[in-house]
Amino acid sequence: MNTIEGDTRLSGLARIIADGGVVAFAARYVKWPGRANVEVNLVVCAKSRGVSHSVLDDKQVTFISSRLDEEPEIEAASLRQSQGFAFQGDVLRGNGFVLEEAEAHTLLAHNPGNQN
Repeated sequence: MNTIEGDTRLSGLARIIADGGVVAFAARYVKWPGRANVEVNLVVCAKSRGVSHSVLDDKQVTFISSRLDEEPEIEAASLRQSQGFAFQGDVLRGNGFVLEEAEAHTLLAHNPGNQN
């Protein structure tokens, strides 16, 4: 799964495709060149459907969706039968995984590999 999801995908890439644009190039899970342990998605969009093909992860394809795959651009519909049974799902709140400085130093002293 890529990291372009939810409102970001809907208001960005999905909107571009819905308005007639195309994703002409995408490279998924590219390691950030700096020290940060991060992967990014590189994306190039074109205004016109005149693009004859697209390139996804160095492979020529006919289409790249807003989910950065070759699947059709289809949005899931809510099921009326599920009303009252389904819920929103997880909502992240707070700072996530945070260490106090002293605790970080203790973990590094115990195992220098913890720095990664």
